[in-house]
Amino acid sequence: MSALNGTLVFDLTETKSGAICGMFLADNGARVIRLSPTGPIRNNDPETAIFDRGKEFLKGSSDDFLLCAQMLYKADVVIHDGTTLEGIKERLSSKGFPSGTPGLIDCHISSYGKKGPFANANEDVELVKARVGLFYDTPGFREGPTYLVHPVVEVGAGIFAALGVVSCLVSRLSHGMGMSFDVSLMAAGMYFMTMADGDNVVTPGKDATPFGGAPFYSVYKCRDGKWFQIACIHLGFVDQAAAVLGLVEILTEARFGGGRPIDLEARQELVELVRQRFLSKSSSVWAEQFDEADVPFAIVETVDAAMENEQVIHNDLLANIDDPLFGPMVQNGIPLRLSKTHGSIIGPRRELLWEGIEEEPAHGRGFPQDLKHHKQLPLKGVRVADITNVIAGPAAGRILGDLGADVLKIEPLTGDFTRGPGATFNALNANKRSISIDSKKPDGVTVLREIVSGCDALVANLRPGATERMGLGRKVLEAINPSIVETHITGFGWDGPLSSRPGMDPLAQAYMGLQDAQGGKGTRPSYLTYLAPCDFTAGVIAALGTVLGLYVVKKGGTGQKIDVDLLSVGSLMLQGDFSKYSGKQERRLADPGQYGLSDFRRLYQASDGWIFVCAEDSLLAKKLLQIMDLQVNGIINFEVHSDLGKQMAKSFLINTTEHWVQLLASDGVPVAVAEKADFARLHHDAQIQANRMLKTFVDHNGGNVHILQGFLDFGDVDDNVRCMAPRLGEHNREILQETNIPETKINALESQGVISRRFVS
Repeated sequence: MSALNGTLVFDLTETKSGAICGMFLADNGARVIRLSPTGPIRNNDPETAIFDRGKEFLKGSSDDFLLCAQMLYKADVVIHDGTTLEGIKERLSSKGFPSGTPGLIDCHISSYGKKGPFANANEDVELVKARVGLFYDTPGFREGPTYLVHPVVEVGAGIFAALGVVSCLVSRLSHGMGMSFDVSLMAAGMYFMTMADGDNVVTPGKDATPFGGAPFYSVYKCRDGKWFQIACIHLGFVDQAAAVLGLVEILTEARFGGGRPIDLEARQELVELVRQRFLSKSSSVWAEQFDEADVPFAIVETVDAAMENEQVIHNDLLANIDDPLFGPMVQNGIPLRLSKTHGSIIGPRRELLWEGIEEEPAHGRGFPQDLKHHKQLPLKGVRVADITNVIAGPAAGRILGDLGADVLKIEPLTGDFTRGPGATFNALNANKRSISIDSKKPDGVTVLREIVSGCDALVANLRPGATERMGLGRKVLEAINPSIVETHITGFGWDGPLSSRPGMDPLAQAYMGLQDAQGGKGTRPSYLTYLAPCDFTAGVIAALGTVLGLYVVKKGGTGQKIDVDLLSVGSLMLQGDFSKYSGKQERRLADPGQYGLSDFRRLYQASDGWIFVCAEDSLLAKKLLQIMDLQVNGIINFEVHSDLGKQMAKSFLINTTEHWVQLLASDGVPVAVAEKADFARLHHDAQIQANRMLKTFVDHNGGNVHILQGFLDFGDVDDNVRCMAPRLGEHNREILQETNIPETKINALESQGVISRRFVS
């Protein structure tokens, strides 16, 4: 039985994010009924077939008062975008219809949040990407912003919505009340750039190229023409890679800093040395040598090759579905594996007659109503052990903390190796308390086991088997606490041909075809140095898996092991191209300049900056051409980059971004300024401020620390972020005391060096 069996979801959404939310809920057992004027076959987009699988389509619209009243009365959950549920409820109320139950969970997906100057905007997601700075945060082969081909915003918002729904289901089991929350495309975009800022916070420079940000964290061309990604995240890996490449002696030179060059000139020189070495051998030879040396690497592949990858197949990531439009179809499998309450794809999208649900009982009733605890974050009272580092794992813990959980960051005496004043560490480790333990000592193992077994969940992103070596194996934890939910994020999977290899975000991008797609048609590969799409997506999916596990436990089940891997989540970023079916069409990719998908959906440079235009519609295109004083004979092709686009590019250069935005917007042409990914700008952004997305703290040195929040907005419930990233071992004593360790024992642990005597930054 899947985790959400017995849950009824009423889906009023029309966006990709809504479809993704519903897919994750349906794949994990919920019955998702989607209201649609046209039934299940909305268009011939293969991605629609994937994200709408398992759903039942009921013909109708939000103007069908009786239909909406019946569905809202029956449902556990309603997800909606565009038209707000409040408006539907008001219309129903005016007609005397019931508009739901106290247990109804209301998930609203918006463009920019509930407040601020853009609160009612229902914009194309590409404009949201432009406004939040994602195009400027994407390295390109030229100056200026770069078109981002991956749907990080849509995917992120959809998974956050599913996470919010399940969190509210967990909470409802305690107090019986439903909750309302908002997920905005803007917040999802900010999540993929999630950073902190402040007087003592170090913000990384934006000087990476599409090939990488460091000599040993880049992609290189081999002698056989294939591209090869290495991802040496620490100096140990750098030393191993240098040995394979024959560069050990060169790295001893002072200017190269053992692999971390002292300046840009030295870095470029070292990159060139590494580049020349890779050109000397084929990719297969390098793969064999790097694999033997245990250095993180991947060969850059296409999406077709990704679907034949042995690890992808081992991870059950290929699902066979008989779609009503496309026929036999291979789709994405489920990138989230629960050991006991397995998810399953119940079948393709299908039509539903009203008679099929009129006997459905009213859900959301029969719960004891306890208003006292209703206005709390949904995971308040949940305790999570966080044994993570870098991005994916810390992101999962941070999100669970944002939902109200008490997250214990468990670190070695030397600390998380990414610890420091960096913006990413400070952002992803907010909402946590730190305890530092030497788990190599017997007493350290004992204490660590006591702390973790007293938690509701454990989140780790170590190599498979690492937690067992720490004394935290599944059998050990189950024997002490059968209810514990254990979530693991790995690079490639818990087992299988690649599972023992070190896994990093750019490697998943390479293997799954993301680098190939981002580079554009017929060009070099390009990877997202700053956005880390597989890392951040894995983080929020891991949080979702953890909460699904908690829901099962709270309903009377037992704990279980949950697996997420970077390779599998990468399949969600391929715009439906991770599929096979008869007559499959080639995916639309950006032009070689990475401006956009066509003349009418692309970046254009103005005299003082850049704008993004979305006019892939006959009426909008004609308006745009009329404004630009251009004409086209015949039917406009919305899938090409032509001389027409070149003419418009010349015209846009004549005037300012403000001029063009005002002129185009006044005539209804969707347009936005492509803003720079500048954290300082957010302090003055009216939309960010109105939705309380920046939380400020004073650090231990008296400086301000600003942290993004509000990836899930529960309205007037407490702020998501309650504390900044902790100092190493800052909460040693209080966590040990809460674990019922006697004071004499705590003192002994300090004197023996099992825990540190004092915390450090």
